[in-house]
Amino acid sequence: MIVLTGNEKNGAAVLARLNKYPEFYQEIRLDLLTDELAVENIKNYFDPQKVILTVKEPNEKFAAAASEVGAGYIDIPLENAGIWAARLKGGGQIIVSAHEYEYAPQKWSNLWKELENSPGDILKLAVLVQDAAELSRLKELTAAAGRPFILIAMGEAGKISRLIYRKMGSLWTYICPEASLATAPGQISLEEAALFGLVSAHDWHEISAANENFFALFGGAQICHSPGFAYYNQQMIDSEKIAYFPVITNNLPVALPLFRALGLTGASVTMPNKSAAFTLAGGRSLAAEKSRAVNTLVYRRGGELFGDNSDYLAMRELIAPLKGKVHTAAILGAGGAARALYFALLDAGVSVTVYSRKKPDFTANWQPWGRETAGADMLINATPLGYNGEMLPIKSANLPEIVLDLVMAGAETPLITTARQMGKKAITGYDFWQKQAELQLEVFKACAAACNSRRYRHP
Repeated sequence: MIVLTGNEKNGAAVLARLNKYPEFYQEIRLDLLTDELAVENIKNYFDPQKVILTVKEPNEKFAAAASEVGAGYIDIPLENAGIWAARLKGGGQIIVSAHEYEYAPQKWSNLWKELENSPGDILKLAVLVQDAAELSRLKELTAAAGRPFILIAMGEAGKISRLIYRKMGSLWTYICPEASLATAPGQISLEEAALFGLVSAHDWHEISAANENFFALFGGAQICHSPGFAYYNQQMIDSEKIAYFPVITNNLPVALPLFRALGLTGASVTMPNKSAAFTLAGGRSLAAEKSRAVNTLVYRRGGELFGDNSDYLAMRELIAPLKGKVHTAAILGAGGAARALYFALLDAGVSVTVYSRKKPDFTANWQPWGRETAGADMLINATPLGYNGEMLPIKSANLPEIVLDLVMAGAETPLITTARQMGKKAITGYDFWQKQAELQLEVFKACAAACNSRRYRHP
């Protein structure tokens, strides 16, 4: 079930929301209103049984409003639950809520114990997380719940808990009409809910593309800006009935088995998890073995985790039409992407030098960071530099004829701008990403087709 909420400050705006979105259950945050809400009008706009009335500090006025509205649900804080649950008894179902907006994992166990000892009909725990792997602990806390509950991991790293709320055991999830009306960190908007396949963009009814299985992107906080969510979901939700979600984590060994148990079928992997993905994969493609890094994971029939590297494959396709023009290349950086591109170029017959602060473990052909790259036919930036407009330590006069910048920034990076101005062949991070995404999508679609066949379902 999806509950629409908002941080409106006046009663008229609340009533307008109820009237505009009759498809959803609706939360009314009485504690945020700065004027009087004509509660008798709610019945004229909306089915009161689909209303959740919420307040942070219950009082007699709130009790009267709850009684007059005849709300199906009444949300009160844990601190006041003993008094007000009894006072409100006989009305709607009582939700007892505990919120922790500061990052305090040491408090989670006690908060849940206090909720379990409360008189609520429904228990709600909302805590801030910094890594999606921490959902493993929250899942354990609520595993033996004896009553319906709502579990929310707040913050960007907790967004996945809202997208797969059913799999987390939650009775419902909260979304807002637009980002500016969010009532908690990481809350998803209607637009995002449609993007991720929770609701139809045509009439807002709940569809939840991830009822059975889902794909994900595992990476650091930077994945929030990935174009992959729009691209993959557009390609897969309608045709394969499967969605692609963000999982912000630096702890792949914990996160991967957690989400596999919740229906993960395959994943893209980016910084800082590519090396861990290589280690965790039970089987690997030749591209992954050559590059010693994995950016694509799929679970094969029988449960084997298979790793591939679409960066390697994309580089091989990109360099093919340039054969004869690229004999030498310089790569800035020595991370997972740099490693994959290094071996792809090497296998294409290109002599490659890596420039990085530390000597990489995959090549002896290395120069310290800051050394000039003069003489190369192709320059590749495989560092984050340029995302915030930083200049690379390279003289413009030394730019080769072909420049590839893997950085995907909102605006063109200085390296790409300079290359274009000098008449060089400039390949942007989005150009390269699109190539590897097409290759990765082929793998995902094949895996999704297997998941949707009668022969295979996630265990």
